[in-house]
Amino acid sequence: NLPLDEIKRSLCLDEIMFLFEWKIDYKIAERFVERCFSLVIYCLLAVYDVMKKDCRTQSGIHNKQ
Repeated sequence: NLPLDEIKRSLCLDEIMFLFEWKIDYKIAERFVERCFSLVIYCLLAVYDVMKKDCRTQSGIHNKQ
């Protein structure tokens, strides 16, 4: 006797696996992942750049005082 939640969970997993196997074109998925990855790296670099500039301007202000 399986609890209802476990049955739901296994059904959900089956559903997800089905969608993953049949509905997703792997090349599209790969491209999507690559795009997301490059976007994340780009954002990190941008944030890093801004932080470096912030540090520079702050140290510049300290030097003036």
